[in-house]
Amino acid sequence: MNDALIGHKEYQASSPHTPTIFLSTLAFILLTFGGTLTIALPWNILDFINGRDFQDLSRLQRFVWGLFAVFNLLMLLRWCTVQFFALCAQLSESSTPSYDSSAWPGVSILVPAYQEAENIEATLRSLVEVEYPHYEIIIVDDGSSDETFEKAHKFSEKSGSGLVSVLRKVNGGKWSALNLAFQHAKYEFILCVDADSLLSRNALQLLVRHMSDPRIAAVCGQVTVRNRVNILTRLQALEYVISNGGLRTAQSHLGSVMVVPGPIGLYRRSNLEQISKSAGKIAEDVKPGHVAGPLSDETFAEDFQLSLTTLALHGRIVYEPRAIAYTRAPENMLSLINQRYRWLRGIMQVINIYNTKLRVRCNAADRNKLDAILIGSYFVDLYVLPLINFAALFACLFMIANEDSMGSHAFAWFLAMSLLNVMTATFYVLSQGDEFPLLAVVLALDLYQCLLINSAWVAAVADQLRKSDMKW
Repeated sequence: MNDALIGHKEYQASSPHTPTIFLSTLAFILLTFGGTLTIALPWNILDFINGRDFQDLSRLQRFVWGLFAVFNLLMLLRWCTVQFFALCAQLSESSTPSYDSSAWPGVSILVPAYQEAENIEATLRSLVEVEYPHYEIIIVDDGSSDETFEKAHKFSEKSGSGLVSVLRKVNGGKWSALNLAFQHAKYEFILCVDADSLLSRNALQLLVRHMSDPRIAAVCGQVTVRNRVNILTRLQALEYVISNGGLRTAQSHLGSVMVVPGPIGLYRRSNLEQISKSAGKIAEDVKPGHVAGPLSDETFAEDFQLSLTTLALHGRIVYEPRAIAYTRAPENMLSLINQRYRWLRGIMQVINIYNTKLRVRCNAADRNKLDAILIGSYFVDLYVLPLINFAALFACLFMIANEDSMGSHAFAWFLAMSLLNVMTATFYVLSQGDEFPLLAVVLALDLYQCLLINSAWVAAVADQLRKSDMKW
């Protein structure tokens, strides 16, 4: 538990222990129900549209409903695959060796900051209280116009196990602030932390222990929402829990976590140096505020690009759910849409970079694995699901308005999928050690995704096609 959170009415992980036998039982029930739906739901849809009660359906209506059945089959097969790998990882015993307590390697913690006067003190307070033998903290103020630098400077040279350095530069972007911090880092391992995030005290030890395996190039921790002040932030908190417990854990089982998130990501120095060299970075800074290094200004998702480049260069990336970063989530719809707009545009840009530059660097085995993960998750989520969500919403409205005879059956299918969502969320809340009251918003999660997140998607696609500029 992090003392930096005390006195603030914000979420704190209490690390409850759920017996393995109980999680195993839930996992079996979850996979059994999901597998049953995978077979039964598409078959049921096709059976209804070909039944005697629906002979009046037009060819177009039959085609649309048939396409809906096929889509459900593919999405449920994907769900089963992700959950299978995730559950295998969550229920397996970790065999990762740890460093000897007297030989923990040094860690350089890099903190890029821009207009973070409200958060920087709490972040630095949590970092100087991290339980780790020796580390350094390097903060880079990227040309803030508020009091970010002044507040950060109060912590200069103040640390329990190492020094705190505060640097200042002309605004150039988060990527350039991290590159400048990397240039001043001296230790073997590099931890990147966002300026609005707080770390659990044992986070560093939990992350570093994975690095005793020389195949591991990076480790990410669990990002959780700490400001659960309204339904919007609770929805985001549940979204993070499900994403971490499902997709990220499944990718970790394969050693291929696609995104090491900005709030908590540990890298090997040698990996970052290799990326700088492979990208052909030059020492000279080409623009004011720009600093050469392993991170790039090519996208708005520098963390995704760095992670995918690491995987393309044959590194392995894993997930450590017990190492927690408490981050602040947007508290209103406009801020949330702006955030997801940046994320979505960044993902589009990184996928394009992978297809044009990174893919050719992979060996055949790595390329096939990365292709499968990217197509099965990010490509579908980015280019297929938003369209399906909009189509499903309009179809529901049409059925309601026209008292469509398929409406009652569609409602039954919706209830079945909602039950699956509740079961999935329940399992991951327990396995990720989050709070049970978060499940109160699970039934609103699909509507949240369909309306709010897809609104950001529309804007991101439009601006990506126009290639409009954007700053952090």
